[in-house]
Amino acid sequence: MTDQKCPLCHGEGWLTVINDDGSSYVTPCSCAKRVETDALLRFARIPPRYEHCTLDSSFVHAPSDEKALKACRSFVDDYPKVDAGLLLV
Repeated sequence: MTDQKCPLCHGEGWLTVINDDGSSYVTPCSCAKRVETDALLRFARIPPRYEHCTLDSSFVHAPSDEKALKACRSFVDDYPKVDAGLLLV
């Protein structure tokens, strides 16, 4: 976390949610999720020239590539609940 504390969780990284019946549970704060996402992106070592790329903006394809694009979208939508990686050749 940064030196400045999150206004939601006060730097703890967790939020308490209280249900209508009085029971409660904790869930990760959005600031903790953001820190984790940033760390995963650094770990992925994506070159700066590709950081802005998306399937919508950067996947130039012919109509015959529609099956590959569908597989890519499915992989991204289901991630991280996937059993195998994705290799495009």
